[in-house]
Amino acid sequence: MAIMMFAIFILSIFIPSVNLNQDVMKSLSYKFGTKLFECGERTNYTRAMARDILHIWEESYDLNHDETGCLVLCAMVRLELLDQQGNMIVENTEGFIRANGGDDSMVSFLIQLYSMCRDKTSSISNGCKAAIELSKCFRAAIQQIGWVPDTTSLLVISYD
Repeated sequence: MAIMMFAIFILSIFIPSVNLNQDVMKSLSYKFGTKLFECGERTNYTRAMARDILHIWEESYDLNHDETGCLVLCAMVRLELLDQQGNMIVENTEGFIRANGGDDSMVSFLIQLYSMCRDKTSSISNGCKAAIELSKCFRAAIQQIGWVPDTTSLLVISYD
């Protein structure tokens, strides 16, 4: 864990503006969240999954539904960020981040962060569980560097 925190610190040194990055993360979250809900509509969508999506950035919210991980995988494939084998399509991911306002340093940071989290969860054989654990890792790092987007304006529907 200490190595991951050090790596996050080193990577974040090169990223200048927290507010700008929060705006980019909000845009990314909106686009990604839209795909999560689309994927949810095609499955046995539960209230727990909807809550996970709506509250994903809340530090106190416990992401513990493996089914939500399945939605994460679905959204990443539908956005063409992952291929069918679960490997990141780097060029598409770079384009997705840039299209939402990310600069080169943010693109590099987010891809490296994803790779770190993927390595950390690589021993989990269940793809949906691995995806939710990867999401928790990603969220913790984003929280650590202060990039959590203000998504309150995106919470149009509440399933609580």
